[in-house]
Amino acid sequence: MDWSNPHCLLQFDVKNESGQVVHWIAETQNPAKMVNAGWRKVSFKPGDEVTITLVPARNGQPFGQINLVVLPNGETLDAKTESATKASAGSSGGSKSENYPKQ
Repeated sequence: MDWSNPHCLLQFDVKNESGQVVHWIAETQNPAKMVNAGWRKVSFKPGDEVTITLVPARNGQPFGQINLVVLPNGETLDAKTESATKASAGSSGGSKSENYPKQ
């Protein structure tokens, strides 16, 4: 978990249909908004098996915007709660997948 401005980034590995491991990067809002939504810098530990629901990048790259995470203990972290998204509703700009290196 990269806990920094302007957006927090979660990096994780997923096995695709053919069994190959694909490295993903997914973003949330800024740390202050995520804390208000119940997220913590220590919510994730390397090796945790989590379930992530996200909106993938349109270009097919392994990048997306997180909607929801289910932690190993069953706790859910919502990245789209009102407290996490309210302040960003009127913002412009943001991260674009083409700003990240292609794999």
